[in-house]
Amino acid sequence: MSIDYSWLSYLQPRKNKFRQQAEFKMNSVSEQLIKWNEHALLSNPEIETGIYVFHSKINDMIYIGSATEGIERRYLEHIKALEQNRHINWMFQLLYHKYGIDNFSFYVLEFCPRELCKELEARYIYDFDPEINIKGVREDTLGMDLKSIEEQNMLYEEWMKTDQGKEYKRLLICFKQVVYAYSTDIVKVGNYTIHFSKYHIIN
Repeated sequence: MSIDYSWLSYLQPRKNKFRQQAEFKMNSVSEQLIKWNEHALLSNPEIETGIYVFHSKINDMIYIGSATEGIERRYLEHIKALEQNRHINWMFQLLYHKYGIDNFSFYVLEFCPRELCKELEARYIYDFDPEINIKGVREDTLGMDLKSIEEQNMLYEEWMKTDQGKEYKRLLICFKQVVYAYSTDIVKVGNYTIHFSKYHIIN
């Protein structure tokens, strides 16, 4: 069964802040992110933890995350999970299958101490509204857009019928079997509450 990727069109009305600025300032999303990355490297080059972003070059959608154990290490964890078809974010995984890893660029938004990572990640998610983040998005976008949630769930169910989807689901079940603790960090940003899932893996 082939996957109908026309679902991507439903995300078009919801644009991250970089895409919005690109329309008015005539600077592409890539150009903006390169400047952010350069500024971050100049500001705190001795710090290894902080906030990063994956940029899908073909549609300018983004994924924002934080690295409390080192940004390079977190990047490699993402790549390994995508290659093994077991990334915790199924939308990121699906975009990887659709466009390949060469479609994604990786940038640092800000280096910061480990203890500030989650708070700053929440603020970046709130401010920039990344489309690929499923959990942690602002409540006034995906969380209140029932039609988009229904479409998202329909896509997920259709993907689960494919060979890739079935393997992804199987791998996630195996992954969760080695998780011995699960908790949720809750961060307040203005009037919004953002939840972050946290897994602890048995080595």
